[in-house]
Amino acid sequence: MSKINRLEKKLKRLHLIFVLLIFSFFTHLNRIIIIVHKYIFHNQDKSIFIIDFIINIFTYLSL
Repeated sequence: MSKINRLEKKLKRLHLIFVLLIFSFFTHLNRIIIIVHKYIFHNQDKSIFIIDFIINIFTYLSL
C-alpha cells in the first residue's frame, strides 16, 4: 500500500512539473515568435543572425 502511495506522489509531482514546463513554453512562445520575425525581416547577415538568435532564445527562456 505504501508503495502505491509513493508512486502516486511521484506521479503527481511529475505531472506538476510537466504542466509548468508546458505553461512556460507557451508564455515564451510569443517572445520567440517576435524574435524570429525581427531577425527574418531586419537582419541580412546570416552567420551573425544564427549565433545571436540562439543566444537570444536561451536568454529569453532563462528569464
